[in-house]
Amino acid sequence: MSVGVRKTTDETAETVKAHSTADPVAWLFPGLGSRFVGMGADIIGKSPVADKLIALAAEKLGYDILEVCLSGSGRKIVPPRIEAQVIYVINCAYVDVLRSLGRQPQFVCGHSLGSWAAAYAAGAIDFASGLEMVTTVEDLLEQRIADGEQAMGVIIGLGEETVTGICADQQEVYLANSNSPKQFVIAGRAAGLDAALEKAGELAAKKSQRIAGSRAMHTPLLADVNGELQTALAKITINAPTVPQMNCDTARLMHTAEDVRRHLGQFLQQPVHWEASMHALKALGVAQFVEVGAAAVLTGMMPFIDPSAKIETVSDLLAQDETANAIDLTSPVLTDR
Repeated sequence: MSVGVRKTTDETAETVKAHSTADPVAWLFPGLGSRFVGMGADIIGKSPVADKLIALAAEKLGYDILEVCLSGSGRKIVPPRIEAQVIYVINCAYVDVLRSLGRQPQFVCGHSLGSWAAAYAAGAIDFASGLEMVTTVEDLLEQRIADGEQAMGVIIGLGEETVTGICADQQEVYLANSNSPKQFVIAGRAAGLDAALEKAGELAAKKSQRIAGSRAMHTPLLADVNGELQTALAKITINAPTVPQMNCDTARLMHTAEDVRRHLGQFLQQPVHWEASMHALKALGVAQFVEVGAAAVLTGMMPFIDPSAKIETVSDLLAQDETANAIDLTSPVLTDR
């Protein structure tokens, strides 16, 4: 568990009793890095509720989301603004499909960008408001951060204290994500970040390299952007979640509208404590984790956090679901348009 993050075992009995009848399920929502060509292919053109949501988003955004999701090959580079938007849209589309099949979680949690879709699944925000805020975040980042000024990197194979020490030796380099016991993302000023990654390599890290992106996400360097985001958030309606949402920064549940507003208004500058959040959900009695997104990013991290945890992707869940006659899995998938 990450240093300084309190567990939520004191909430276990009351919360599980109030929100679960048997075997609590947590829906997990991935963020950046979960986009690929073919994302959403198992529901696009096969689920009316998914198609409706995607069409609504395309109308609001003014471009063909299906083309972004299904045309081309591999990762297919798209602007950061579009990447964030399509991840949010497809994550939310999966939520609507699961709901149409009668499924409902007892808890939700989003990793970074995934927090917006988690808030949608929790009933804290409506789809259009979340899409507006995801777009606002990208606009603010593009306007306020110069290319080449900031960077992010991944370090695998070293302990958290070692990684924290490496960051402390550099000016304005921070531990941004504690994903699993030995997988960490660091971020900060580009020159200092490169020096930190080099030092990690000298200390025999299994991996230490830059990752895509030119923003120091989840660090104090984004405090000013966070301030502007809070101003924008004040203009949208946020409701008390009907499903408790785990705050991936503090590893504590959010029950009120103010809890959710505070989290969404601060997450750009707060580190993600993903490992601690998963342990907190397990302590709350969660018996099954479902990654509600197109990829298997969070699914791949879970065995390193808790090898005993049961986790599956939403696509696997839909393929297994006996009630999935709402989706014709044999229908042809829309391809290049």
